[in-house]
Amino acid sequence: DFIRPLEIKTLNARIGLIEKKLAIFQQGGVVFAWFKPLNQIPAGFQEVTNLKGRTIFGYDPDQTEFNLIGKAGGNKNKALSINEMPEHDHTFSGGNSDSNGTGTQVVTTGTSNEPGGKFGMQKTGGGQQFSLLNPYRVAAYIEFIG
Repeated sequence: DFIRPLEIKTLNARIGLIEKKLAIFQQGGVVFAWFKPLNQIPAGFQEVTNLKGRTIFGYDPDQTEFNLIGKAGGNKNKALSINEMPEHDHTFSGGNSDSNGTGTQVVTTGTSNEPGGKFGMQKTGGGQQFSLLNPYRVAAYIEFIG
């Protein structure tokens, strides 16, 4: 049997279409979430190690954090600075100007007209970092390498 020219042309067109659809799988071009053990990564794929412990955010040229493909940033934890905390006051009247045993330091700034009282500002907090992690599920990222 022989293949007719029209069949060859049809086959070439179909192969061309398949090649176009698979072009996204160029080496390093597409990343997949892999939910199986790393020793089960299929042939032709490898782990993307520069994404370990990270999530992917969408490109946005209007936001400096997301305006460059491949840019890395962010932290798992953060301690708020004074400027990042909501504006608030901790004033008191009465009491002593020392530690009250609860981690709260009382700083006296003068006397008040109230009976037997001093007044001042009360400092609270331990400055501990807090988690910024949203709910998540762990996967390895893999990419096609041919």
